[in-house]
Amino acid sequence: MTVTSSQTESCDVSICIVNWNGREVLADLLESLHKLTDSASIEVIVVDNASADGSTEVVRYLFPWVKLIANDMNLGFARANNQAARAASGRLLYFLNNDTIVPAGSIDTLVRFLDEHPEASAVGPQLINSDGSTQPSCRNLPSLAALLHQVRVLRWTGLFRSAHRRYRRVELLPDQIVQVEQMAGAALLITREAFETCEGWDEGFAFGFEDADLSARLRAKGPLFYIGGARVTHLGGVSSKANSRFVYRSYRCGCARYLRKHHRSRWAAPLYKMLVTIDLPFVILGDAVSSIASALVGKRKRASSKFKHMSAAAAFLWRDLRRFWMS
Repeated sequence: MTVTSSQTESCDVSICIVNWNGREVLADLLESLHKLTDSASIEVIVVDNASADGSTEVVRYLFPWVKLIANDMNLGFARANNQAARAASGRLLYFLNNDTIVPAGSIDTLVRFLDEHPEASAVGPQLINSDGSTQPSCRNLPSLAALLHQVRVLRWTGLFRSAHRRYRRVELLPDQIVQVEQMAGAALLITREAFETCEGWDEGFAFGFEDADLSARLRAKGPLFYIGGARVTHLGGVSSKANSRFVYRSYRCGCARYLRKHHRSRWAAPLYKMLVTIDLPFVILGDAVSSIASALVGKRKRASSKFKHMSAAAAFLWRDLRRFWMS
């Protein structure tokens, strides 16, 4: 592997990483990149969204070959990724979550496919859990019915269960190469031409559905492919677990924004907003009951999880509905 450090020197792959209070996992990722033996030349760009855990100091002192952009406030995932892309010199842009680990050979496998298939706009690897099991690496693009299944009172009816399964479950073999509708944003390699033509990440998405939106727009420039022979370990949820209210609000606003942008019916987003709003008291009450019941039987971890979700839903109801309806 060749690591470039000059601001003007071009390379094969610019690795773009957004970080927020993920010091430990970020260090593990950068260490894995430093140990790569792949033939593709790379540069690594970290955009830090005002972390308070010493992340920037770790990058500066332990990984001086990394290009670091330190924001003085949290600009969100999409905007920070666009910052990294503007600073990149590579002909390919590899967007990686800060809680991933990249093994040797993975980047070369993805680059080789794009070089051999110029019609493709982007590729993604097989995502692996820390225990070696596979995790979902891609999905179909979400339909309105699939997203309505996430409204709790509708989920109880089971009306949209099959639509949600079609959206979430894409059965893939480990070594398959398959054209897909949506790749996970945790590890996504995009040609610079396709990225710039579709105008990059939509900064109107704070957190959630930005990868679905980008995949939908990339597909208009060229197909997306899942490359099962390339593997990346993804821990998942490290930064999001630190701010449940932000995640709850942003996910629902992102869903509404996606429907407004991509659904053929203009009433889809307003319908979703109305049903989510009606559903909030049921979510809060249901989580409160579940939290108390779990605590009484000694399931402390589940009780804590349900309490955090209840608190996030309550904050959304009392403080964030205006922003939701404007999304």
